[in-house]
Amino acid sequence: MADLEIKNEKQFQNSRKSAMRAINKALMEWNEYQSTLDETEKQPEEEEMKEYDKRWAPPTGQRIKINTDAALQDHCGQAGWGIVARNKEGKLVQSWALPQTNCTEPKLEEALAIRKALQVARQEGWQEIEVQSDCQKIIKKLQQEVTEDSTCATVLEDIGRLKKHFKSSTFSFIRRAGNVVGHGKICIKLLLDVIWKGDFLPWLVNAARDDLTEQLL
Repeated sequence: MADLEIKNEKQFQNSRKSAMRAINKALMEWNEYQSTLDETEKQPEEEEMKEYDKRWAPPTGQRIKINTDAALQDHCGQAGWGIVARNKEGKLVQSWALPQTNCTEPKLEEALAIRKALQVARQEGWQEIEVQSDCQKIIKKLQQEVTEDSTCATVLEDIGRLKKHFKSSTFSFIRRAGNVVGHGKICIKLLLDVIWKGDFLPWLVNAARDDLTEQLL
């Protein structure tokens, strides 16, 4: 009887391990599938790109241009938001690196980063802003003032309310290659929020300068 119980216990443990392996494999495949879909949504086909989508351009007048970027690390459940504000001369005004201890899905994280950009812009007292992101799907919804979305509806509604506090607020899309200065991936590795104002890291200054140089070519 004891031998039978041991045998049954081993069979149970083996079955449990097999089930866990199957679940883990399924989760990995699902995450890969979702990542592929998200990347497809975030990067439209090359033929759909317009020239102004590919290069960063400085804002006009007194407007402040704010680039946002979100990045995720699914394996550790973390995300990061990068926010960079520049003026009509292409000079850095302020930058935020905001690590997040939770991560959702790319599209929602991008929307959250945009919402945060409006919040900090309001805190700074800026009246005219343009918020730019490389998440085309979210930008289209904001441009069309559409809030229907299975994952982002509440955030889109918040953004719609926040934009009313500005004299002028617009949203624009830029290709990821033109949004490097957003530095979302770097933010993931931080432990605390970091804000730069007046004194910026060399790589951030160089990235901003490169954007302006490309725009003038």
